[in-house]
Amino acid sequence: MLQGSRLRAPVRVLFATTLLAMLAGSPAAAGWRPIGPEGGDVLAFAFDPTVPGTVYAGTRYAGVFKSTNHGVSWAPTGTALEGFTVTALAVAGTKPSTVYAGTESGLFKSTNGGARWVPLTLGLPSSTPIVSLTVGAGASPAVYVLLQVPSQAYRSKVFESADGGATWREVGQALAAVGVVSLAADPAVPGRVYAGTPHGPWRSTDAGVTWSPPGHFDDVDDEVLAFAFSPSAAGHAYGTLYIATVSQVILASADGGDTWQVAARLNAPIIALVADPFASGILYMAVYSGDGHESPVPQYQVWKSSDGGVHWEAAGAGIPPARTSVLAVDPWGGATLLVNLSLGPGTWGIARSADHAATWTVSNRGLRAAPVDQVVADRRRPGALYALLRQLGLYKTLDGGSTWSLILPSSSMGPLELDAHRTATIYSPLDYHFSRSLDGGRTWRAIDPGLGEPGGVQAFTIDPTSDALYALTFTGMFRSTDGGASWSRLASYALHEVSSLAVAPNGTLYLTRESADIRGVFKSTDGARTWIPVLPATPSQAIFFQVTVDRVSSTVYVATERGVERSSDQGASWELAELPRRPGQPNAPTVVLAIMPDPRFLGTVYAATVTYGVHRSTDGGASWSPLGPKTASFVTSLALDPASPATVYAAGYSGLLRFDP
Repeated sequence: MLQGSRLRAPVRVLFATTLLAMLAGSPAAAGWRPIGPEGGDVLAFAFDPTVPGTVYAGTRYAGVFKSTNHGVSWAPTGTALEGFTVTALAVAGTKPSTVYAGTESGLFKSTNGGARWVPLTLGLPSSTPIVSLTVGAGASPAVYVLLQVPSQAYRSKVFESADGGATWREVGQALAAVGVVSLAADPAVPGRVYAGTPHGPWRSTDAGVTWSPPGHFDDVDDEVLAFAFSPSAAGHAYGTLYIATVSQVILASADGGDTWQVAARLNAPIIALVADPFASGILYMAVYSGDGHESPVPQYQVWKSSDGGVHWEAAGAGIPPARTSVLAVDPWGGATLLVNLSLGPGTWGIARSADHAATWTVSNRGLRAAPVDQVVADRRRPGALYALLRQLGLYKTLDGGSTWSLILPSSSMGPLELDAHRTATIYSPLDYHFSRSLDGGRTWRAIDPGLGEPGGVQAFTIDPTSDALYALTFTGMFRSTDGGASWSRLASYALHEVSSLAVAPNGTLYLTRESADIRGVFKSTDGARTWIPVLPATPSQAIFFQVTVDRVSSTVYVATERGVERSSDQGASWELAELPRRPGQPNAPTVVLAIMPDPRFLGTVYAATVTYGVHRSTDGGASWSPLGPKTASFVTSLALDPASPATVYAAGYSGLLRFDP
């Protein structure tokens, strides 16, 4: 948190009023842009078959990213999908700029290469997760989507649109009793579409109106995970169709599914299967890596076959050790392939091959889609930011997010707080110890020997006035005046499930507690020896996420599931401010996860929400307005730029974003 400026209050208020008036009246393009560490969880790829080099990537929580250079670098597309999890992508081959994106909340379409997205709802169930998405062949290709039926395993519905998504009809009612897990349209035969079921493939030759299982034998009667279409050396219209099953078998059909033969029996779980669109019989598959005992592919995730799946060779040279689940091949020559990477610092995102899978490199440039749990700004060094990423570790930038370095790989690091007066000093729970770094996060030392049991710190905070460090453990409240080198016990008690701790300029302590029997906001005026409830929980106000105190006005703010509670009299009375709902979301709750007063400007407060992005108040929390366009869902942390009075950083599920006025 930032220290209050040395400007006198009247001067500070005048400066803030003038600045905010200028911002409100300026037509400049204010908005949010991603600046976080590169990488992210990619769930889908789609190459444009008519525009060389153009490919789209669907991410978890961060919408759709686009590359125009075969996946070398990436940029976010239109803001309408920011905060959405994109589970499926497809490009209409006859219209290069038409892209379909299936999300966990429905289907979207762009007719200008992703610059603008609109929801497709006429005839489709609202807010239904999209499992699969495919576009058929022909001059006016049909679009097929596979929708998930909530809370019902193997229950799904198939819909088809013949007018580019303007209207939809449900098809495949015959599949309802069987269940559909995958969907693929034949890229060469209009109207032919395949459905993967738990009992083999089904086929429709009339755009989904009627369905029937094609030729069967024992190996085909298994769950179909993926389809791949390979061109025919003999020049057949549809070439060879390959399917991958859950029993680790790859089958091939040269007649559209009438007859089948086993192409390969494997000892590795198959995750994805694709075919080279120009060379007959060249296949690529992504598999789970094994341990060398049950799997013949213990170290590689991508394998290649040049003879229709009969023989396979490892093709993952250069891919970092990571799980891959999505595989795509460029239709322009087949030389470029993309796979997603997950699990492990530095390997979250995309790997790319430009030589038919002979070698691979990580290709995350511009892909800023990694979820960020917390952002902290160093007020002593403009441009220096720390980003804590879930399950990955601590990243740092010295140039405002242009470049990042991973300074501490860790999957068990807790919240950070920078010391206001000790340069490069950071505190955080790390590896089950309350720890301190004196060199900007590079090295850490446990400072909890004097706190009783290791790993017992529930919450901690730094007094902005005295620079004292407070730590609340399961055995009591402790205070240190030497940066954690020594501790004094203020009180002994069993206080569990404390989610937030704050200290006011006069030394009053506040905490939020969410235990099963006692919930609410409490304060102590005697150094934590006793606590009194000042804002008890009620049935309609049951969760308090964070408490903080404005260093200038001493106003207490609490982020809650209904909005922002504020008190200007040390908790004696409270006012609830419900943040405004955005158009199109009238019933979504205004859940506030984090609250941040700006100590430089009296009355300026920022709130991070689950659904509505970041809001700002300039009157001490009495009224609120959105800060620019919606950032993303689940904004969990905020920070202020020490050099730019109106620049705000927001960390959340879709990454780290910066607001520039």
